[in-house]
Amino acid sequence: MTDEDPIDCSQVEVEYLIGHDTHTHSQTTAVGCSGTLQTSPIGGHDPAVDDLAGVFLAQYTDPGGLVGEDVVALEPSN
Repeated sequence: MTDEDPIDCSQVEVEYLIGHDTHTHSQTTAVGCSGTLQTSPIGGHDPAVDDLAGVFLAQYTDPGGLVGEDVVALEPSN
């Protein structure tokens, strides 16, 4: 599906989460079509011991109220 309306960057939200075992911990959120997110794990999780992943959730709401989203999970390599 293609949306022919221009993207309203104020309606784009990207959230960074720490994936930990079978759940996630929200870390930070950015709004807009570009930006920077802090990605270092916090909250006492040890990457050498815990099953961790960096998870990015992007959501967009168009002028008609339709919401689209996508998730990317980055698994660390040893």
